[in-house]
Amino acid sequence: MILLFIAFILFFILFFLSFKKIEPFENKNAIFVLSGNARSFIDCIDSCYEHIITKLFQYTNTNITILLYLKLNDPKHPGFDSFNDINRNAINNKINELKKYGIHIESIILDDNEIKDMDILSQVKDRSKYIDFFDKDENLIRALQCHYNFEACGKKIIEYQKKNNIIFDTCVYVRPDLFFTKDCESIDKYSSTKVTLCMGSSNYAYDDHAAIIPNKYFDNFFFKRMNTYRNNTTTNYKYAEDVYLKTIDYEKKMFGNFEIKRD
Repeated sequence: MILLFIAFILFFILFFLSFKKIEPFENKNAIFVLSGNARSFIDCIDSCYEHIITKLFQYTNTNITILLYLKLNDPKHPGFDSFNDINRNAINNKINELKKYGIHIESIILDDNEIKDMDILSQVKDRSKYIDFFDKDENLIRALQCHYNFEACGKKIIEYQKKNNIIFDTCVYVRPDLFFTKDCESIDKYSSTKVTLCMGSSNYAYDDHAAIIPNKYFDNFFFKRMNTYRNNTTTNYKYAEDVYLKTIDYEKKMFGNFEIKRD
């Protein structure tokens, strides 16, 4: 009888601790940020909605918002055709389809980059600190435009939070041209104290395709990269990923399964 009582107490303790473990993930608000060149967005967004947006917070009481920051003009990727014939109306029609699911969507659709290439390059304080792959201005500019996208999204998120008197507990960044074929895990399986850099498969380990960003890393993720370019005079950077990783504490973990859809 005593052993049975002890077993019951141990079960109760373990049961209680299991709930305490996931408590930090019981977010009230989360935002999915799809930022970048529109490319194959129309072909990919349904897979993102099915495998990521509806799955990540499915066991929590979380209000979901989606921010789309899409650019129609697209630098051609080597070996692939250009996506410059993307139709704005088709994208708007797709967004209206998504709104039927009841999720609030904020959308910014640009014809091209918000800031001209030479203007953004001029923001780099010390050009000599960007070497190797960054020796070519075009490579550095490409990284700058990507990281400027994050900054623009961060400003939009802050504006939205103030307007609606809310705070997003979690931001989830996803490239708009990722095609998902497998569900992600629920949010309690990802870190609440680090940025999760999301991997699509065991041999597909690029760092900047998707990320889960706890609120404590909001500024680091969305603003500190451009601040690095504007202020750095001491550290050498060779690749965009070097700057991307410098500002955050992170883990790497599988995020369903995905690939970039380029055609």
